[in-house]
Amino acid sequence: MKVLIDSQPLLQTKTGIGYYCYNLVNTLQRIQSGDEFVALYNKSKMPPKGVHVRGEELHIKYPYKGIRNIMGPRLLYNIPLEKFAGGFDVYHGTNFAIVPTAKAATVITIHDMAFKLFPETIGRSNLRYLTNWLKYMVTKSTKVIAVSKNTKKDITNFLNIDPGKIHVTPLAADSIYRPISEDDSYMDVVREKYALPNKFILYLGMLEPRKNLTALIEAYKLVSDRTGCEHKLVLAGKAGWLCDSIYEKIQVLNLSAKVIFTGYVDLHDLPYFYNLATVFAYVSKYEGFGLPPLEAMQCGTPVVVSNVASLPEVVGDAGLFVEQNDVNDIAMGIEKVLESQALQKILRQKGIRRAAEFNWKATAQKTIECYRAAAEERDLRLGKSS
Repeated sequence: MKVLIDSQPLLQTKTGIGYYCYNLVNTLQRIQSGDEFVALYNKSKMPPKGVHVRGEELHIKYPYKGIRNIMGPRLLYNIPLEKFAGGFDVYHGTNFAIVPTAKAATVITIHDMAFKLFPETIGRSNLRYLTNWLKYMVTKSTKVIAVSKNTKKDITNFLNIDPGKIHVTPLAADSIYRPISEDDSYMDVVREKYALPNKFILYLGMLEPRKNLTALIEAYKLVSDRTGCEHKLVLAGKAGWLCDSIYEKIQVLNLSAKVIFTGYVDLHDLPYFYNLATVFAYVSKYEGFGLPPLEAMQCGTPVVVSNVASLPEVVGDAGLFVEQNDVNDIAMGIEKVLESQALQKILRQKGIRRAAEFNWKATAQKTIECYRAAAEERDLRLGKSS
């Protein structure tokens, strides 16, 4: 079985979908399954340094552009991918989209359904694409991959898709996330590089409305006022869609000296952020999976997370859950961790054990099962015998 995997997300700064694509492709290409997995790019441009896949790559040029504006060319020309890439059995669209094929089966990964639940948190061009075309894409696909059971439920409910068509392949934290000794000299390098304080509460991810950061900031204000703790709040990550409200909240609450923005964090430095933090707070309104809490747990950092969507499915009993709409509840959860070294130790141990239940080899194996199911369905449609 030959599978072409859309690797376009690797051509950009790696965020959630980029990490998914990178880890999936590299793990698939290490598995001795007898299959051929090819990273497919629609450009001559190469991935940034440090994110190359280890196996076969195919760079082609065809008239489909970004997933937000491709439907016009696709519907107008309907040119199958085989014309540019030759023969293959399965095409995997890793980022909410597929391309036309003549005979090959297609698999599409849906990472979340935030555009249905929180449309106000989605950029206009993305929202237009997802609203107008995602159901069409999912319907045309042979199989669908959801990254969590909760996302599968959301896809079924909002797109009216047969749940039997959807395969769940949970994500995993990269192996770079691990407990790091305090004696590691690079700890000080990272602290100085990003001007990190001695003690801090960490959020790491995109700065955008769906991450509920204004509520986290309000909760931090309560914690700071009630306990007088020395901890500052570090918000690490790129500024995203509609993040002005975050800066405004900090000004209104007079927290400019206590809330630190680091901007984008280099991949190599991320594990050090988690290890330097006393607690990781992730009170998102909605997640398709929720990789940052898993990364934090794998590093042995206690986590406080909202009890919504896929987060309970990922965190299990290894974190403290709070109501994402209740600022006081968020504050109380953070306070519990800050004030109890015994609780920190318990959460650290539970988190490491829980994170070990997720790994990319298992994710890749489940993905291969989906590919094979799609190929078998394609063969039945074409009247081929197995």
